[in-house]
Amino acid sequence: FELREGWNWFSTNILSTDMGVNAVLSTLTPKPGDIIMSKNGDSAVFDLQTGWNGSLTELDNCSGYRIRLSEAGTVYQEGSPVSPALTPIPIATGWYWIS
Repeated sequence: FELREGWNWFSTNILSTDMGVNAVLSTLTPKPGDIIMSKNGDSAVFDLQTGWNGSLTELDNCSGYRIRLSEAGTVYQEGSPVSPALTPIPIATGWYWIS
């Protein structure tokens, strides 16, 4: 999927062997200070030496994410499609990030 320069909302319906932020976003060319955030406040900031670092370490198939990139890129994710019938997204009262 394509991500543009600046802020993007995204989610993924592919289950990869490795759902770590560094693995899923490995095909991007982020710059230092680029950031990804989850609804619950977890985030990771990109560093040239160490990759994506922070409290957001894994992505899941039931959450939406915000990412700010210095330049556009494409995420190529390999894995199995998630079945909507077998992977319900729980929704309760309050705000949700749905991409």
